[in-house]
Amino acid sequence: MNNEEKILAMLEKLTEEVGRHGDLLEKQGNLLEKHSEILEKHTEILEKHTEILEKHSEMLAKQDETLAKHGEMLAKQDETLAKHGEMLAKQDETLAKHGEMLARHDGTLEKLVNKVDRQGELLEEIDGRSLRSAVMLENEVLPKLQLLYEGHVHLQETLAPKAQVETLEGEVVTLKSAVKMMTKRLEALEKAQ
Repeated sequence: MNNEEKILAMLEKLTEEVGRHGDLLEKQGNLLEKHSEILEKHTEILEKHTEILEKHSEMLAKQDETLAKHGEMLAKQDETLAKHGEMLAKQDETLAKHGEMLARHDGTLEKLVNKVDRQGELLEEIDGRSLRSAVMLENEVLPKLQLLYEGHVHLQETLAPKAQVETLEGEVVTLKSAVKMMTKRLEALEKAQ
């Protein structure tokens, strides 16, 4: 075999190898196209998930605002209750003064009436206790119960249902895990390239 034949044989082998490399490059190009399509689909999905997460974030922000308003309302109610407590303390002082006045009147009556039946004294004492109890119930307990009832009704009307909050939390967890999974897949695809 002379040099020309050797060169021709080498050229044929090179041509075959270039053809094989061309086939390999074409297959790799097809794979890259498929990977690009997959990445585009993943990008679309990620965009949709991002939109959903943004909506959830907005909803959570609105709920935070609502809770802050409820906190402010509760603080105002606490202030109102404190003022009512002060008013009740003043009323208690007034009642104590009235009690002192009543005691003085009782002393005067005792001086005027030398002999008082023991049963009459007991009836007056029981009568005084029941009056103080009735006044206390009317002035302290009932207004406080009414305030508690109104606050409870208001809270029930304004708070989001627990089931709705739990549903939103479940959806957020699902979305987070889906985003993590897609991120891992993207990283694996990038490593594969």
